[in-house]
Amino acid sequence: MAHDGANRHDLKLLEPTLDSIPIERPEPTLEQPQGLCLDRGYDYDSAREAASTRGLVAHVRTRGEEIKLKAHTPGWRARRWVVEASHSWTNRNRGLLIRWSKKDCNHLALLMLASGLIAFSSRLPLDCLPRHERRVAVCPRGVQCPQIQSRTAAWSAARRRGGGPKAARRESLLSRATAHRGSAPSTSRREDDKMSFMPKDRLRSRSRFARAWRTAAIALVVVAFGAAASAAAAAEVNIVRQGTPPAKIPVKTHYYKTIQAAVNASKSGDWVLVEPGVYYEQVKVTSAQSGIWIRGMNRNKVILDGQNKPGNGIEIYKANNVWVENLTARNFDTGSCESQSCGNEIWWNGGAGSNKIGAQGWFGSYLTAYDTGLNGSYGIFTNNETEGSWDHIYASGFNDSGIYVGACQECKARITGATMEDNALGYSGSNSGGKLAIEWSLFRHNSAGVVPNSENPGDGPPPQDGECNRPETPSTPTPTISSTKIPRCSIIRYNLITENNNLTVPVNGTTARAGLGAGVILPGDYADLVEKNVISNNSNDGVFGIEYPNPFTPPSFEGTIFFQLAGNRISNNVFLHNGYHGGPFTGDVTLASGASEIFLGIESQSKNNCVSGNLFTGATFPAKIQEKWGCQNNTTPNPGGAPAAYEYILAAAEEAAAIRKPVGQPAPPAQPTMPNPCQGVPKNPLCS
Repeated sequence: MAHDGANRHDLKLLEPTLDSIPIERPEPTLEQPQGLCLDRGYDYDSAREAASTRGLVAHVRTRGEEIKLKAHTPGWRARRWVVEASHSWTNRNRGLLIRWSKKDCNHLALLMLASGLIAFSSRLPLDCLPRHERRVAVCPRGVQCPQIQSRTAAWSAARRRGGGPKAARRESLLSRATAHRGSAPSTSRREDDKMSFMPKDRLRSRSRFARAWRTAAIALVVVAFGAAASAAAAAEVNIVRQGTPPAKIPVKTHYYKTIQAAVNASKSGDWVLVEPGVYYEQVKVTSAQSGIWIRGMNRNKVILDGQNKPGNGIEIYKANNVWVENLTARNFDTGSCESQSCGNEIWWNGGAGSNKIGAQGWFGSYLTAYDTGLNGSYGIFTNNETEGSWDHIYASGFNDSGIYVGACQECKARITGATMEDNALGYSGSNSGGKLAIEWSLFRHNSAGVVPNSENPGDGPPPQDGECNRPETPSTPTPTISSTKIPRCSIIRYNLITENNNLTVPVNGTTARAGLGAGVILPGDYADLVEKNVISNNSNDGVFGIEYPNPFTPPSFEGTIFFQLAGNRISNNVFLHNGYHGGPFTGDVTLASGASEIFLGIESQSKNNCVSGNLFTGATFPAKIQEKWGCQNNTTPNPGGAPAAYEYILAAAEEAAAIRKPVGQPAPPAQPTMPNPCQGVPKNPLCS
């Protein structure tokens, strides 16, 4: 179930509604595809794309279609979906017909309660319902409902004899009244009008049932709101203040000098609110604190400062559903530290190096991470976790990447409203795929912008695979993509990816020789969707995709996996002034293959990549790529290019390593802070 405020178009809730379905759908196949029926309010490309990325075939009633059908076929009546009846049942509840709840959580509770009551009433025998509710009673398929069926049979018989609904109702009542006495019901209207056949105890029983139903409904209301109230009452607020706490502290509110002390005192549902100040500490959240919120009261004035020493700013270790919001973490560097690794400003760690998912639920918003030295590794980072989101985030100055999502083959995650600048890589994502969207974000002035990739052995299991509904434990790290028409759920969309040519950013041993001057790099990626972005002013390539032998261990290639480049789609992007550095493989889009043929002597399987609907202003490789490699084709061949393409990569890496001049990047300007940091927080001295 999903909901929103008033005057919102239905289209805005399509994706949240589809993602909130609690029941796992069976896997769609070519023989048995799964459809999604939508009316003309969803006649938009974004609705069709939302359905496609979730493995559904959208059947949309286009605008104007009903008018044409009505004009062409006299007497034609428009079809209405079953869901509209559900809306009608819901709107019988006055608290939902007109929304009175200011808080979203209260309105959602009422929606859930109404849905439960509707489902509850549909399962009750008809005699258990108040009279005004009987019209919504149904007999579920495969379930015997004698009370409902006897009424239906009586009504049908009365109609055959010319009687109306009242006569049918009387016959139904009469049948049930005499059944327990073993006598046949009278069909005389005079006798039927006499209610003496209905025993008084039966009438009282019916009243008791009606009262019981109402009592049960009231009890459900009380329980629902009581549970919500008790949850809110149970939540405690732990305030971090560097100064002296007030003399009078309300119940369930506590004051601490450090963030770590407040975290240690928290349990699921509790809030850690951090007052403005600079905090010289490292914070670790463990599984004992799953389900807590850590929120600064001002994004630019609540600062965790690592002083360019080894450590992690905030590490959330194998803890589920932890929120970190509205604060800044800076200058936590790599080096020797107690954790498995350090140099990460905000890190949701589900078990680095474990090759398995260790937690779920990572959420961050209004976060700033930056490093002014050379040894900051990652800004905002998650690995070995699923089901999360970041929004309104910023990172700069990192020698690996500003944001990183890794080791989740089915990530179920979304990144939106990110600004990544002055990093070696803006985004990096090793072996992260499935439902993963990077949208409405800015990647600029990095060495390379967006780099999802397959990797071996780090952050396993490989590969990076964007297919929808793929097995979470694949049988092979080199899957076969059989068509360009597959549904893709790893999406890079609606972003500005520009001027990623920065030679002054910090780098580490890997990124020093990595791609320079590329907007999007796809090393050994499968089934990613790159669409509707503006990709501009990247010196070498707008999008560069290639097969990726990793690790590269010639001549035996022991332990090497030859990741292919297969099934990716690049469509409807605007490319402006890319590839101005010059060279045979520079330009707007380059796709290359042949590593398997060079080193193993077997045919590459980098097939079924497709490119369509883009605006190009520069070269592509292969040339005229939107023809032979267009998405109008069911299949596309290997793009080729070996060995020249790999010679180009090696030469570019050597050149990048030689001409880089890494320096610490400047501290960023203030970023937009959370409009209302008290939203959703229990009453406390900071949020009265």
